Amino acid sequence: MKNQYVIIRDDLPIDPVTVITEGLLIGRLMECEVLLNHPSVSRAQAGIKQVEENYYLFPLRPSNPVTLNGKAVEVNEALASGDFVGVGPFLLEIDNTEEALVIRVSLQIGMFAADADLSSPILTTDQLETPAEGKKPAKARAAPIAGTKALDIFGTNVFAKPVR
Repeated sequence: MKNQYVIIRDDLPIDPVTVITEGLLIGRLMECEVLLNHPSVSRAQAGIKQVEENYYLFPLRPSNPVTLNGKAVEVNEALASGDFVGVGPFLLEIDNTEEALVIRVSLQIGMFAADADLSSPILTTDQLETPAEGKKPAKARAAPIAGTKALDIFGTNVFAKPVR
């Protein structure tokens, strides 16, 4: 069946969900069909859409790229069974069956050894500075968050023909 997705959440105690939609949105927004609640995930980070007989992954945040089989995705990419999509600490395993695109979501705790930066020195507690006597430490201020139209971006750019 066209435009059918089965989402299996290994990271949550919920049953698999079948979604029939023109395009699947992946991100932190409540409107996303694949909701990934983690601060490193963008509100609308990626989309998946069936074009002709193939499914394509569309990156929506160049500053926070998704990965396909370990490589950052800069333009839309075709998906195949056995592909792995990385979104923040989540790993989405792709299986393209005759009935639907099956997406198995798992949470990757920690980091792969290959991703570790072993060149940086280890910080110990004796290296931390303490404020001078009588001075209070400076308060951290949060930067304002600029508004985005993530759903509009997904709706206008993602549904275009894929780059081949």
